[in-house]
Amino acid sequence: MGKTEFIDYYKLLQVHYDASFEVIKAAYLRLTKAYHPDSSKALPDGITALNEAYSVLKDAKLRTEYHKKWLAHYTGLSSTSRFVAQGVVPAEATYTAAKEALDLFFRYLCIKEWDGAYQLLTLPDRTRTSLEDFADWREAVALCSEIAAYDIRFSRTLHNCAIDGVTYSQVCEFNVTISEIDMVTGEAKSTTVKKCCVYDDISWHVWLGNSNVKAMALRFRLEAEHGKNIDSMAIYHNAVNRIDPLTGLLSEQGFITELEDEVERMKRYRTPVTLAAFYVRSFDREKDSVNLCRFACIVRDAKRRTDKAARLNNDIIICLLTDTRKFNGELAAKKFLKLVDKKPNVGYSVSYGIITFTGAESIHCAIKDVCEEAKKEF
Repeated sequence: MGKTEFIDYYKLLQVHYDASFEVIKAAYLRLTKAYHPDSSKALPDGITALNEAYSVLKDAKLRTEYHKKWLAHYTGLSSTSRFVAQGVVPAEATYTAAKEALDLFFRYLCIKEWDGAYQLLTLPDRTRTSLEDFADWREAVALCSEIAAYDIRFSRTLHNCAIDGVTYSQVCEFNVTISEIDMVTGEAKSTTVKKCCVYDDISWHVWLGNSNVKAMALRFRLEAEHGKNIDSMAIYHNAVNRIDPLTGLLSEQGFITELEDEVERMKRYRTPVTLAAFYVRSFDREKDSVNLCRFACIVRDAKRRTDKAARLNNDIIICLLTDTRKFNGELAAKKFLKLVDKKPNVGYSVSYGIITFTGAESIHCAIKDVCEEAKKEF
């Protein structure tokens, strides 16, 4: 099979390259029914190509040989499969395989195959969100808009990065520009979002980055029911922007929103609000992102449920400690540092700053002051 004649059987059957036999069989049966010769959607060559793809992918030996050719076609590395089997993926294969997984995820969304898209999510995503809730969310989105096109651009690769409490050997970040049609006005619009794919030492998965799909589904259905001119991508974008894709904590935007709400509560009930900033300094500056993720995991697991934590940049984690005065804030900060000391071979050090927010200064000034205080310790 020459490279110019290469047929991507995975793409033809609309399955992930790591799909199980059951998924491949289900996809084959669905497509042969959809593209039957009597159908208006019939393929130019009938179902011959589908039959050929299925006959290869359903056979373990034939699939192994084909997969080597598939990898060679997309990466130019005929030996890539041996690295994949060992859990070590060359840079070129990393980018290609991760992008392929993300591309398949969006293709499933475009054809409204919610099950296929769901299976590509990370295990924490699927543990937190059921298939029924995921499908309900996507159905609600479809009432308001449809994806017309998307463009995936590679941004960067991170190594040994923690997301949702799991450390992945490799994480690829992409910028995805999505064009969609507003189902109310018929207008086309586009926006760009960040999406991450993670490698779990077996295959690539898409990080959803949204832990409350039920609330979003309700919002979309209410908007669709009232026939409002909504911006569904803005709803999604705002939800995603609240979360930092690197650490899984709040983003700066999300943190400021939470702090604004807490300040209103403080004024109403006269409850204390304390800010704690942690400056993470790596011994090896090339590992800034990795070490920040490690400390972020400690903070996320050890903080109280009512407290909020966020990443501000590559060296600051900030916490909003609700109903807490400065003295107790100091105790909480020291608790985090003790947990760092218990970790073996820690490649970073942490200093912190504490202030009690009184409302005498702006929120942005308070955040700036506590961050500067954290850095003074070094």
